[in-house]
Amino acid sequence: MIGIDDFKFTFDGSNIKVYVNGTLKVTKEVSGSIGLAPAPFVIGGNPNTAVTLTNPADATVDSAFIFERVLSASEISSNYSGVINPLNK
Repeated sequence: MIGIDDFKFTFDGSNIKVYVNGTLKVTKEVSGSIGLAPAPFVIGGNPNTAVTLTNPADATVDSAFIFERVLSASEISSNYSGVINPLNK
C-alpha cells in the first residue's frame, strides 16, 4: 500500500520548519526573505527559467494551501487532525 503523509512547511524569516503528519520534524535556521523567482511557483517538481517542469515528482498532490502568515505548531497539529478548515483562515 502507498503511504499518505501530510507535509507542512513554515518560514518566519529566521527558520524553516517541516512538519510531517502534524509533528515538527526539522527546524533549519536561515536568513533572508522569500523573493520572486523568474519561474512560477511549482509544487511537485523543479521549474526552470523556460517555465517548464523538470524532475517531476512521482507522486500525487491531493491539496495545497498557501497562508499569508506563519501557522503556529498548535494550528498545524489541529489542521492535521481536521479541526481547521484552511479555506476559512
